[in-house]
Amino acid sequence: MTKKKKSGGKKLTAQQLQIEVLKFLLSHPKKQFSPRQITDQLRVTNNKDSAEHALRQLVQAGSVAEHSKNKFGVALEKLTKEVDELPEIEKKASPRPAKTAPARKPQSQRKIIEGRVDMTRSGAAYIVSELMDTDVYVPPKYVNGALNGDIVKVLLFSTPPRRKGGKMLRKPEGEVL
Repeated sequence: MTKKKKSGGKKLTAQQLQIEVLKFLLSHPKKQFSPRQITDQLRVTNNKDSAEHALRQLVQAGSVAEHSKNKFGVALEKLTKEVDELPEIEKKASPRPAKTAPARKPQSQRKIIEGRVDMTRSGAAYIVSELMDTDVYVPPKYVNGALNGDIVKVLLFSTPPRRKGGKMLRKPEGEVL
């Protein structure tokens, strides 16, 4: 068996390693990493002990937090407190736009049909209705206890129909009410 060659990463000084580790953790703010995972992701040849030492110094500085045994992440609490202390003018210049939830139609505007349940082996069902020319597919998690042959009401999802050469490739989907 031959010896495995090391990858072509470079060894960083302690100061450079701290800077790179902090940049890496800031780019993944909601995740936690062990020192070994960090050195692997950064592709550096520093050992995990030097990475752990750099992380401990960043913890003392307050920019990194140790979440569980040997798992580190960005100290979001401290960073958000610092942002809250900024004057109002600087907060408005923040590059992150506010996220807005997509607008959903009220349930009264969605289409509800009635039909007979045709169960499959997988637990999913097809709803056969006289109002629709194709069956409505209901995934197993949306069957809600309906059994084969039951007459049920189904709330249709707004799935865009896919067409290829004039044929519909995707059946409409819904949830048993």
